[in-house]
Amino acid sequence: MPAPLRVLIADDEPAMWDLYTILLEHLFQGVAILTAGNGQDAWEQLQKRDPDLLIMDLNRPGMGGLETLRRLAEKGASYPVLVVSGCLPSLEKEARAAAGPLRVAFLPKPCQREELTRELLDLCRPTDHQLR
Repeated sequence: MPAPLRVLIADDEPAMWDLYTILLEHLFQGVAILTAGNGQDAWEQLQKRDPDLLIMDLNRPGMGGLETLRRLAEKGASYPVLVVSGCLPSLEKEARAAAGPLRVAFLPKPCQREELTRELLDLCRPTDHQLR
């Protein structure tokens, strides 16, 4: 039996935690979800243990999303990242450059549930994790 999916959500909006949690629990059985409301907390959690997926906003207190992407690229993170951010139109080019070789998908806020579901399924490789 595959291990449950482990997801870290780094967003300063608790409503987004709820949205992602509902969708992830609908898609994946036994998903383990961790949350971080600021960049420093997210980075500390990422140093303790790699998630199977990082969902993050670019604009958040503490360490911003661009710096997080740069640090993840420097350390050679192997897990996928989903960036969902309202500031993507103005920062996507810089975010892609910061991410370098990382496996990153970008969605602007607000996004449609179908788009978010498609990216989650693609990034999480459903054959590796138990689907509902």
